[in-house]
Amino acid sequence: MKRLTRVVDDFYERLGLRNWIFHDMLSVDSIEQLLAETSDAGIRRGALDRDVPRPETMKWWTMRLRSLSRLRSDPD
Repeated sequence: MKRLTRVVDDFYERLGLRNWIFHDMLSVDSIEQLLAETSDAGIRRGALDRDVPRPETMKWWTMRLRSLSRLRSDPD
């Protein structure tokens, strides 16, 4: 729990002013590595791209989006 708190706190300290949101679909391991490897200025919007292309990640992101009727092409 301490590790998770540290990673989330560091994430918001460095990226909160840019309106980035830490959510459950982000990999704690990837975020921790990104924060360790990159300076504040080096963190770009595309920095998390290494999480997105994975098929197992995209599957869950897509399922969550489809559950929201306003994001479907055929809203209920």
